[in-house]
Amino acid sequence: MDRFTEHQRRLWQQMLQVISDHRANRMTFSAMVGNLEGALDAGDFKDAGIREQWYDVWTPLEIARATGVTKGQDVDQYISKMQTYLEDTLAADCDCGREPSSA
Repeated sequence: MDRFTEHQRRLWQQMLQVISDHRANRMTFSAMVGNLEGALDAGDFKDAGIREQWYDVWTPLEIARATGVTKGQDVDQYISKMQTYLEDTLAADCDCGREPSSA
C-alpha cells in the first residue's frame, strides 16, 4: 500500500519502541503519551485517514494522562489498542509479512 515514506515508517517503529520502553518501565506513562504524539507530528503525515485513526486510538491515552489515571486495566487496554493499531498499520503499509490482527 505504501502510504508512508521511509522516514514515516521509522517514526511509526519509534512509536512501537516508545510503548515497549514504557512497558519495561524505562519511560513514564506521561512521557510515552507525549512521545507518541511528538512522533506523529514529526512525520508530517498527509493522509487524513491515518491521522484521524491515530488520534481515535491515542485520545483515550491523552485523557488518562490529563486526568492522572496512568495505571490500571483500562489504561493497559488503551496501550494495547495503540500497539495493535501501530503494528497493523505498519504491516499493511509495508507488507512486511505480518498479518493485521482481527482485533
